[in-house]
Parts: sequence; structure tokens; C-alpha cells
Amino acid sequence: SPPAPAASATSPVSVASSCPARAAAPAPDWNALWREVMDMPRGTLDERIAQEMKATELYRRFEETAVEVGQRIIDEFHVPSSEKSVAPLDVGGVAGGEKFMSHGIFFKFALDLQGFYGGNEYAAKAASHELKGLRSYMLFCRQQRVEEAGRRLHVPLMILIDYRGFRLVACCALPLGRGTLRYGSDDAGRTVHKSDPALNLVMAEAGAFLHLKEHTVGASQQHSIFGPTDIEGHRGHDGRLYVVDTARTFPPERPSRVFLCLLVQPGG
Repeated sequence: SPPAPAASATSPVSVASSCPARAAAPAPDWNALWREVMDMPRGTLDERIAQEMKATELYRRFEETAVEVGQRIIDEFHVPSSEKSVAPLDVGGVAGGEKFMSHGIFFKFALDLQGFYGGNEYAAKAASHELKGLRSYMLFCRQQRVEEAGRRLHVPLMILIDYRGFRLVACCALPLGRGTLRYGSDDAGRTVHKSDPALNLVMAEAGAFLHLKEHTVGASQQHSIFGPTDIEGHRGHDGRLYVVDTARTFPPERPSRVFLCLLVQPGG
């Protein structure tokens, strides 16, 4: 079968010397390329094989680019921000470390700089749970039978890069922004969204597929949703439905200070 949109990539070799040559080229729209592959017909065996071959080739290209740029970002971890070849982004958020955008890929360090997770080890583990949750939603996406793109759920390409003791999350840029959040919360539950009927329905279907129970979340504004409070369902600027921030898709073990990191196994 084709690779899931999330995997782990490791390499001890720095390839930073080749980055400047690539930086001059236009950034690929990885999400558009991924959508083209996932929209390919799968009715016959030949069609499924053709899609799998396309998916494998695209994923290989994405992984090569992400690892190459990601290793450079890690190599320059201790370099002052003004001297980094890939400048950090100021996109808000309290969890994790510095964030970057390059070659059409969003990068973020899995670090616990704010004491949010209980240590860097747990921050790295939470990143692996995001990958695990994404894979699970990908399984749901692959079995959807809805033809209309605006009623199907989509997930991004993503990998983890483990290099020189750091973990870096790399995800393709998505057509999301102000006003696209329609399901879940991006402010720790202070505001919970559930405003798109098509997205509400597909998230309920995904919840049933993943054996997740609907539950009430939120502080002053409450809604019943499938998944954790901080999951995010978006209707992108391209009209498609996306799910991101999947680290807490599955319930945690008995609550503790590391509840963000120790999760019950899917179906457990």
C-alpha cells in the first residue's frame, strides 16, 4: 500500500551545502500534489497500483526535501536568529520550539521550552503521537466513498526528522488561515468551533471509524465533538476539509502531569 502521510526519517549526514541551490527554485505546492494523488481513481487493481506508485514517488521527494532542509535547521540551532539561513517564524503558540517555513514545508522543533509537557523527551513523544493520530485519520480518509472534494476529509504530508538529538516535525504547507477553523479549538478550549455541517458530519464518521466517543468540551462555550478539545478541523481556502493537530486523538492514560504524552493504544 502507499505510504501514510507521516513517517520517521533519520540520518547522520548533513547536506546543508546543497540547500542554497534549492532555495532559488519555486517552492513546490506539496499539498496540491498530494491532493492530486489522493483524488486518483481506485476502482480497479490497475488504478490502485498507479495511485500507489504516484504516492510513493511524491512521498520520496517530500521526505528528501524535508530531511535536507530540516538537517540544516538543526545544524543552525545555536546560531543567532539573524544569522540562520532559514529564518524562524513568529506564528504564536506556547508549545514546542522555534518554527520555520522553507521549500513549501512548515517545520517545528519538538521541545518543551515552556514546561508544558514535562520535559523534552515528552515533547518528542507528543510529536510522535501527532504522527500516530494523522496516520489513523489517513486510514479513514482512504476508505471514504464521497466523490465531492468539499465533503471529504484530508490530511497533510508529514514526517518526523530525528537528527543530532533533536526531533523536528515537518509538514506540508496547507491553505489554512484566519477564518478557516470550523471544528475544535486553537486556544486550549476557551473557544470551541463546530460551525460547518459537512465537517461536523465527516468528523463524526471519522470518530466512529476510530472508536472515539463524542463528548462535551470547552469552557464558556461548549460543544460536543469527536476527538480532543484541541483538534482542529478546517475548511481550507481551497474549499477542502482538513484535520490537523492530532497529537491527542486517542485518550490519555490515567491523568498525570504527562497526560499529553502517554496515550491509550487505538482500540484499547
